[in-house]
Amino acid sequence: MLPALQIVALPYNTLLHKSTREASGVKLKDNIVIIDEAHNLLETINNVYSTEVTGAQVTIMCATSYCNKVK
Repeated sequence: MLPALQIVALPYNTLLHKSTREASGVKLKDNIVIIDEAHNLLETINNVYSTEVTGAQVTIMCATSYCNKVK
């Protein structure tokens, strides 16, 4: 139904996350995007594209990288 609509309202994460946007059938090309409540935009982008890394994961990555260089 999206192609027939002239206005679509959706949450930031649906708009900003490419896979979610594509799965929802939202196309940005040749369209105008208006972002309301933009004061939350940076926090939303940070949440969509960030991940937590634990100290143990960093240790494993460093050890693996070191072992690969020694070989």
